[in-house]
Amino acid sequence: MAGTKSDVEDIGWISIAVAVLALGSHLALESSYWDLSFNAWASAILLGLGPVGGAFYLWDIGLKFGNRQLLASLSFATPVISSIALFLFGISTLSTAISIAIVLIMVGALISNAVPALIMKRRLRQAANA
Repeated sequence: MAGTKSDVEDIGWISIAVAVLALGSHLALESSYWDLSFNAWASAILLGLGPVGGAFYLWDIGLKFGNRQLLASLSFATPVISSIALFLFGISTLSTAISIAIVLIMVGALISNAVPALIMKRRLRQAANA
């Protein structure tokens, strides 16, 4: 891995390490079912190489070059979108606990983006008046 500078190539090594740790944890802590069809194995491998693997690279690029507060807030949108989609497709109910969780996630996202923006505006105003 790169010494002090984080390179995109490091994501591959980190992914391999996480996969090995996950496999070890699975074998040690869970009951295994290895009699999967070719399609199941191919799907799992393609998921790891495609959307899941790609997400690690995009996350790395976003943290290095993007708006970190916005990225963090949008990452919390995943359970909100999942919960709403499960409800809309009739797979799950929209319980009170899920509704409260969705509201709390949205409030947290608003606070994490609005508060730094307000602080920055206040500092700019103070600097202009000084």
